[in-house]
Amino acid sequence: MIFFNIENIYINLLHMLHWNVLTQIYLFLSIQDEPPMYSRILLLVDAHLNIERIVTIEMALERAGGRIMRVSDHIEAEYLVRRWEPEVMVVLGWSSETGDWIRQLKSSLFYHVDLPFVVVGNDSEKSQEEKNAIMALEMGAQAYIPETMGLGSLTAQVTSLVSKINRPVSFGSNHDEDICIDLVSLRAWILGNELHIPRQLFYLLNYFITHPNEVVSKEKITDILWDGKRTSASPNAIMVKIYQLRKLLQNAGAKDMLETVHGFGYRFTPKKQVIKSH
Repeated sequence: MIFFNIENIYINLLHMLHWNVLTQIYLFLSIQDEPPMYSRILLLVDAHLNIERIVTIEMALERAGGRIMRVSDHIEAEYLVRRWEPEVMVVLGWSSETGDWIRQLKSSLFYHVDLPFVVVGNDSEKSQEEKNAIMALEMGAQAYIPETMGLGSLTAQVTSLVSKINRPVSFGSNHDEDICIDLVSLRAWILGNELHIPRQLFYLLNYFITHPNEVVSKEKITDILWDGKRTSASPNAIMVKIYQLRKLLQNAGAKDMLETVHGFGYRFTPKKQVIKSH
């Protein structure tokens, strides 16, 4: 019986080690060769929260110009803090365990961490949410956003934090800038021409720019344009928005940058692939 238990423990340890190694490899590969135009946002979520809410918040942060890495495990989060060096962390669903983890992270002797973070409340009762807010703010959170305040407050807080770190990003070489998009002033330039672009198209263009050469599906475009509320989009709505964006690009001399990939979606290809920030 004793040998049987020892064998079970040994097998479980092997499974845990195997899973941990695979997780580290996945995270390592995920953060390799990323273009510098992204605002790196670590999204630490409570695994018990509604997945639809998690995905909706993740999409909102992407629309605000973020490259999101979502984790629900503190070990994985610490690995990303050390290796990926996120600029902002969004904690979705506060707990005492998360507070303890942040405290340990800040007091670590092995490396210095000065990571700004905001906390999004969950559906706790009012008295508990007040306690969570006090705990998070005492732990150093830049803001505690109750669930009832909505996504606008969240993206505004995160964008504000990122804007203090990031500058406008441009694509080009030497002194010739092909593309420049500024998430702080919400302005965009193509081939030196400023685009006077509506809000929805600005976020769509920003997504295309931050995902160059990637085929973006119509479903993803719908999510970007309508905050994940696909029921509000008519069948021809995407075609109209793409047409409007192409018209703006055409007026700036860059119509060919956005191409249709029949049967899949659309792809944005900058004419020059050298990327710099200034």
